[in-house]
Amino acid sequence: MPNYVYKCTSCEQTVDIFHSFSESPTDCELCGAENSLKRDYSTPFNFGGSTKSAKTAPGQIVNEFIEQTREEVRKEKLNREFLDDK
Repeated sequence: MPNYVYKCTSCEQTVDIFHSFSESPTDCELCGAENSLKRDYSTPFNFGGSTKSAKTAPGQIVNEFIEQTREEVRKEKLNREFLDDK
């Protein structure tokens, strides 16, 4: 599940919210305003980790994501092998 960036129309703050594709949060966690969150499409969503600055090369971001995914897959395989041995 990705982190989506939302902007509050009441307090003008942006917030990252981790949720599934089917969910749509509407209330601002920062100021408490109801029905004030709007998806900020000018900021890309984030698949975990920290957001990168504009100085980070796109290729580096992709390579870091690939390495993180490889590590997650490796851990999942080890976990499955361990469970299969029991």
